[in-house]
Amino acid sequence: MTILLTRAPEDGRRTAARLHALGYKTILSPVIEIRATGATAPAQTFPLVIATSAHAFQAAAPHWAAQARLAVVGARTGAAAIAAGWPAPFLQEPDARALVAALRAQKQTAEKALYLAARDRKNEIESAMSALTVCETYEAAAAQGLTRQALDAFLETRIVAVLHFSERAAEIFRALAPAQAANVQHIAISAQAARAIAAWRPHVADAPTEDGVLAALCLALRNSR
Repeated sequence: MTILLTRAPEDGRRTAARLHALGYKTILSPVIEIRATGATAPAQTFPLVIATSAHAFQAAAPHWAAQARLAVVGARTGAAAIAAGWPAPFLQEPDARALVAALRAQKQTAEKALYLAARDRKNEIESAMSALTVCETYEAAAAQGLTRQALDAFLETRIVAVLHFSERAAEIFRALAPAQAANVQHIAISAQAARAIAAWRPHVADAPTEDGVLAALCLALRNSR
């Protein structure tokens, strides 16, 4: 069984390795490319820095906020921060909504904070923080089309499922996908990502993580037999 991965190349290769270990074949056809924006460091310092993706640290040097406390979404984001020389996060939650709730519970939503953000993003963080400075350190540029390998695999009905790891990636895939995409399983990391491909009746992961997506994939394929 062949699974189509539409993640950015580095992320896709990591997921592919996990799928191969589970016995699946994979095809990588990234619909987004993560690029550093070349953002420059803000002039002021911040006691709190927020990041929702590991990609946030591609262009964010640790000296930007060397003494700051770091609050992040996801274990991989926390690990990427540490690998880039940042301090270990004092808050690490599975999604942006949970991170906002944790910041609110600690009465920190009014604190001066720096958000290392994507150029295209949802507004959960910005709508919750009253003294937030946004620094767009990366962008997810859209691909012009699926790879020839992916299109051929759809035509030959070799693809059994497509994994969708963000709302933006799901939207781009929907615009690029051939008609045959309606005949395979679709697994979305979140309800937001699922809404972008609602016509295909996607399965939604129980947890907004790679583990959650892979568990939902295995369940969907088992139930389809």
